[in-house]
Amino acid sequence: MNIKPLSCFQKSLLPAARIFCILFCSAFTFFILWLPYDDLLFVFTNSEYFWFDGRSIALASTFPLFIFLIAYILITIFPETKKPSKKSHQRVGIFTMVIFLLFITINATSLLFYLYLAIFTPYKNCEDPKLKHYFVTDYAICKTIVNNEFN
Repeated sequence: MNIKPLSCFQKSLLPAARIFCILFCSAFTFFILWLPYDDLLFVFTNSEYFWFDGRSIALASTFPLFIFLIAYILITIFPETKKPSKKSHQRVGIFTMVIFLLFITINATSLLFYLYLAIFTPYKNCEDPKLKHYFVTDYAICKTIVNNEFN
């Protein structure tokens, strides 16, 4: 199979695309780290209610992937002088498995956190479908929640 060489224009776009990818991954990584913090903050403050959505922890589980992508893009910015060795391919494979295991572990932790809330804490979900991500100590509190705020 013959691969057509890149034109000068295509070669000039590669660094810009790599920089864009690095910026996007960095911004998304910041977003990933910022989002679950606010959700979990109220769990440990003994408040009567808090908002928690397990999807934020699932987002946090993608953090290692984005760090890997940033590192990989940074490495590929520099031109290769020789063909990568088998050892480097093995390291990337091992690192990919570690990232996959972290992803599974963090998502399992999210499930365990839901089970912890259901079994070992006095918090209950609001029965209103619009407020399903609110956990309260008393169902009467659900009636005071309007548009993510108390009246």
